[in-house]
Amino acid sequence: AFVDQALAFSRRRDDKVKIRAEDLEPDGEDTSTYETISGLSQTKTPPSLCSASSSKVDAGLIREAASSADAITKIYACAAMWHESALEMTCMLKSLFRLDEDQCARRNAQKYLKVIDPDYYEFEAHIFFDDAFQVNDYGEPVLNKFVKQFIEKVDEAASAVHQTQMRLKTPKKTMTPYGGRISYVLPGKNRMTVHLKDKMKIRHRKRWSQVMYLYYLLGYRLMMKVDDETRKEIISENTFILTLDGDVDFTPQCVHLLVDLMKKNRRLGAACGRIHPRGSGLMVWYQKFEYAIGHWLQKATEHMIGCVLCSPGCFSLFRSYALMDDNVARRYASRSENPVDYIQYDQGEDRWLCTLLLQRGYRVEYCAASDALTFAPEGFNEFFNQRRRWIPSTLANIIDLLKDYKNVVSVNESISIWYIIYQCIMLVSSILGPGTIFLMIVGAISISFNIDTIVALIVVTLPVAFFCIMCLIGKPERQLLVAQIIGALFAMLMTAVIVGTSLQIQKDGILSPHSMFLFSIIASFFTAAVLHPLEFTCIIPGLLYFLAIPCMYMLLPIYSLCNLNTVAWGTREEPKEKVKATKCNGGTRFDLIDTDVGNEMDGELTLGCGSACRILCCLKPDAMESSPQIWRLNEKLNEINRKLDKFDRRSGAMERRSSILSANASHTCEKWGEIEEDEQAEMDDNRDMSNQSAAAMRNRKWKPAASEAWLNERLLKRVERDYLDPEEEIFWNSVIEKYLTPIAIDSREQQRIQIGLTELRNKVCSGFFMVNVVFIIIVLVLQMQKDCLHIEWPIGPKFNHSITPCNSDSREEIWVMTRLQLEPIGLVFLVFFMSILIIQFLAMLMHRFGTLEHIIASTELFFQRKAFDKLSEDELVVQNAVEIARELQAIRGVDCTDEEGLQEERPISRRRVVQNLESSRRSMMKHRTETLDAAFKKRFFALSSENAVEASGAAFGGRERRLTLRKGTIRALEQRRDSLFGTIDKRRSTQQTRGIQNNGINRAPAQRHLERLFNREDSPLDSMMDATTAVVPVEQTLSTPLAQSQTTTPQW
Repeated sequence: AFVDQALAFSRRRDDKVKIRAEDLEPDGEDTSTYETISGLSQTKTPPSLCSASSSKVDAGLIREAASSADAITKIYACAAMWHESALEMTCMLKSLFRLDEDQCARRNAQKYLKVIDPDYYEFEAHIFFDDAFQVNDYGEPVLNKFVKQFIEKVDEAASAVHQTQMRLKTPKKTMTPYGGRISYVLPGKNRMTVHLKDKMKIRHRKRWSQVMYLYYLLGYRLMMKVDDETRKEIISENTFILTLDGDVDFTPQCVHLLVDLMKKNRRLGAACGRIHPRGSGLMVWYQKFEYAIGHWLQKATEHMIGCVLCSPGCFSLFRSYALMDDNVARRYASRSENPVDYIQYDQGEDRWLCTLLLQRGYRVEYCAASDALTFAPEGFNEFFNQRRRWIPSTLANIIDLLKDYKNVVSVNESISIWYIIYQCIMLVSSILGPGTIFLMIVGAISISFNIDTIVALIVVTLPVAFFCIMCLIGKPERQLLVAQIIGALFAMLMTAVIVGTSLQIQKDGILSPHSMFLFSIIASFFTAAVLHPLEFTCIIPGLLYFLAIPCMYMLLPIYSLCNLNTVAWGTREEPKEKVKATKCNGGTRFDLIDTDVGNEMDGELTLGCGSACRILCCLKPDAMESSPQIWRLNEKLNEINRKLDKFDRRSGAMERRSSILSANASHTCEKWGEIEEDEQAEMDDNRDMSNQSAAAMRNRKWKPAASEAWLNERLLKRVERDYLDPEEEIFWNSVIEKYLTPIAIDSREQQRIQIGLTELRNKVCSGFFMVNVVFIIIVLVLQMQKDCLHIEWPIGPKFNHSITPCNSDSREEIWVMTRLQLEPIGLVFLVFFMSILIIQFLAMLMHRFGTLEHIIASTELFFQRKAFDKLSEDELVVQNAVEIARELQAIRGVDCTDEEGLQEERPISRRRVVQNLESSRRSMMKHRTETLDAAFKKRFFALSSENAVEASGAAFGGRERRLTLRKGTIRALEQRRDSLFGTIDKRRSTQQTRGIQNNGINRAPAQRHLERLFNREDSPLDSMMDATTAVVPVEQTLSTPLAQSQTTTPQW
């Protein structure tokens, strides 16, 4: 009866994109990578990584022509680096190499095994190095120690991920308008570009690095290269920016979980994961508990009842379509003009970017299953400086969002007026937090030590007032020292708080509001830890967190707000090098003397006593002397003078050397005099060099902008030089001129900004102190007058039973019921914080169910499925295609010979260890297989099922699955290969020409290595065959080029 309705309800959405095999490689397969399969090496010159001759790299992951590949998920991993340590750089590089390996396995599974992978993506890495250059003695930019350290750690990280000694293909170096670029090709044939920023050419700091890759990847690569508006929309919706810090550590599965959220909701602008701090020390233990509570309760609540306000830049995924929206990227690139802008824009750039997305109607979500590790501050001073940036920027962005609440509620369907009210409550609690902690400490001391409330108030007020004064007038170093001392004292007083709280609970009962609030907090934290079983250990530092409450929730906000006028980064800052004072050289006639005398006076005074002592007082420099032409002429003359002196000393030294050789041995004193003269000449040479370096340092602003000194660094001498595409160079010049020109602030402008920040600091601190002091006074006064003005607590009354004797014969029983008396303000704020806790707890429960659904949806379940022994070969290959491809492409062991393969299974001895080390050293000298594609092809085209050993229960696999490579499985892989690439006829003809009689000879070393990986056990017959097998070259197993097979590749 309801045919139409039944058909309508029976419809299924088929939104899977049909991708052709030839679309997996951008603009055709690039066979120019450093593959070393014998017989498959290409002779053509590799296209430039940065030139226009390579359309594949010029457009990045975006094809020139429209195709089904426009809907492929594209991920640009963009990391901002500055002064990271070697360990932090290695962790970030390992994450990128793992992502490269995962992407290559999925590409090979689709390209060669012909399976549909719904999680397939394309990947490209970009690393932006802030302040990557330093000036040498000649005023030329050279690479600093952090960039050199990064270059040295690239091969080390690759070797750690692939578990073998790796050496990446030699990168390419390029001069760019913003500094330089080093381009790598990763083992998975994905690109990693290191952008070296020169702060003399482009703005430095993290926000401007983000502006760089937003305009480069989305503006130049997408908007300028693609003309069709429909293509732009499709590509931008499926292109994502993975923002990373230089110390982050993550796995590809965590990225897949964030991509799942993006695919689920097209209006999702950003998604972040669970951040875990790593490191050692008490500060890291504290941050583990703090991060856990912040993610378990606060972020989960924001996700469920509204939107996450901050997607941290250390590990977040942003949709390109949202970033390209109006007033997002363009406004994000705006320069700070007002004092508030320096706080909101530069101190918390990731929170401000999320605020812009929310104001444009996009949603920001939190995925608890996506984990990432980051190095947390291990020192007290570094931690306080980090939070000095975070706390003011958080307050500024929340206030900005609340001021624009009408527009946000109207354009953003995920934000309601109730969520705005919740954020208002959280803002008020943050402002009154120090006052609340102050009152808690006063009450605890009064009860614990049985002293008057006024005395306890004075005891607590004195150190807090001293700290406030020190933060307003003292230097940052002294502020931090005082914060450590007072924080330690309050941590010891928190033990008294424990005693006082216990006495208060005993006095008022467990049903008192304070007792119920305390038990509720403990129960919510413990329940949240139980619901996060993999993170349960994060609750262990809870006691340390409790002891640090006065320091972190009272002293830290005071320190942050009192230092609003300080906009320095504060973390990972290198100590400034002291400029060495150059001595005045009296013997140089052309050297202009630089003095530190002010420029207010005119004239000069010269006092001299020959060439032994000369004093020159420049009261005002001459206009001609300060001109660039005079400085250049002076430098040239100094260089000529130095070369002439050096030539004279060299000729004199040659004459002295001949005289020394012809003299007798008795002239010892004369020889020593000659050596002293040589040493004096060398000292004079060094002095002249120092004078020239000082002159170059003075004139370096007139040096030519395109200095290429860094290209000749020792680490980059063997690196191939490349040149930038003219179109891209024009793009960079225009972007730098419009948005990224280094900000040159004169003394007046700098003074104006500093005065504005100081006035802003004074206003904010005045309001902050006034609100908290008024709150403290009101609560204390009401507590003292509790007998007159109070509210009786209806729960848990106390009864007092007494008997009054009226006469000797009878007694009168009197029952007195007393209720707990609470001051009104204290009760209001107790209910206030209790309501926040209830909301966060319920939201956490709901978010846990959503996370469980996400995990179940992304997990392959093995119950209600066929057993492995009942699966057909094709089904086994389809279900485990990515894992099979991952094992086939493993570089480790792909170049092992028969003897090396047999030695792997022998017992380890000291002599054999030495032999293995020597063989490893020799193998590094050879030309090895260094790409995952080459290793995959080498093993894949060497597969042979003839006389393959049947596996009986032997299994192999990763942590989530177990695979069994049976003879039928090898046959299925072989059939897929032969049917798609036509290698069976060629292999048979090769076998006939070689006269192969033994069936076991067909098993090449790569085949035997693969069987050992899958079976872990070899039969005696198999071992005998391995010992007698002749090696069949891999190139003879190929019959048709891959390009010919792509013409008949089916679509799916």
